[in-house]
Amino acid sequence: MTTANGTVCWSMLSEAYCKAAVKNVEQKLSEDGKRLLSKCDTPMKLAYQPEWDDTGELKAEGVQYYQELIGVLRWGVELGCVDICM
Repeated sequence: MTTANGTVCWSMLSEAYCKAAVKNVEQKLSEDGKRLLSKCDTPMKLAYQPEWDDTGELKAEGVQYYQELIGVLRWGVELGCVDICM
C-alpha cells in the first residue's frame, strides 16, 4: 500500500495474519502426523499435573520452532487483540 505521504509499505489485516498463522501451524503439525483439536474447552487438560510431566527437552530445531510460535502469538496479540489463552 502507499501511505498519504507517498511511502510504499506492506500491510496485512489482523484477521488475515491470524488465519495465515493458524494455517502455517496446521501445515507443520500435518508434516509431523499431528493436528489441532477441533474443539477445546480449556487450553490444558483438566487433570494436567506439570510436576508429573517427564517430557524431554527440545532439540535445537524444536527450540527455534517454539520461539517462532511465541513470536507469531505476540504479533497476533498486538494486531488483533487475540486472547491467546482461549
